Amino acid sequence: MDISYERSFEKLGGIPDAKIDVDSFKDYLKRHSIDLPKDIFDLLADHSGEYFKNDIEITNVELVPTASSGKIGLGSIVNANDIKDIIQIIGYLPDDVFPVMEGSAGDHIVVGIGRSNYGKMYYWYHEANYGEEMTLIFNSFKDFVDNLQQVEDDNDDPREVVGFWLDL
Repeated sequence: MDISYERSFEKLGGIPDAKIDVDSFKDYLKRHSIDLPKDIFDLLADHSGEYFKNDIEITNVELVPTASSGKIGLGSIVNANDIKDIIQIIGYLPDDVFPVMEGSAGDHIVVGIGRSNYGKMYYWYHEANYGEEMTLIFNSFKDFVDNLQQVEDDNDDPREVVGFWLDL
C-alpha cells in the first residue's frame, strides 16, 4: 500500500495487518473482469476484514442520509478472504462499484470500478429507495483517507453513571 495511507492510518491509531490469499483474490477479480484501483487492492490485501484500533469516522459527508453533523462511523474493511461475503454484498450494489468498508449499520463504502466513476468513493445506503442509494463522497481514495478522523471521546461529564443498584 502507498506509504502515505499507512502513515495516515497510523496517525488514527493503526489498523492490524491481515494478509489474504492474494492469488485467489486476483483470480476472483480476473474471472469477474473487476479492475480495482491499486490502492484499494492493496488495502484489501493488507488489512482485509480488520477494524481500525480506534473508533474512526468519515468527515465532510453532509450529503449522506445517515450522516450526523456531516460524519459517519466507519466499520471494518471488507474481508477479501471471504469471497462468498463479497458476492453477497455485490448482489445489492450497482455493477460499477466494489465494496471496500462497512459504513453505518448495513451500509458500505464502495469504490467506482466503471469507466466513468473509476476510483471515486461512494456511500451506499441500504435503506434508500432504488436508484437513490449511492452518494458520491470523495473523488479519490486519497481524499477519503484525508477525511478520516478518530472519534472524539465526549465522556468528560463528571456525572457519568458508572453503576447502580436496583432493589426490586
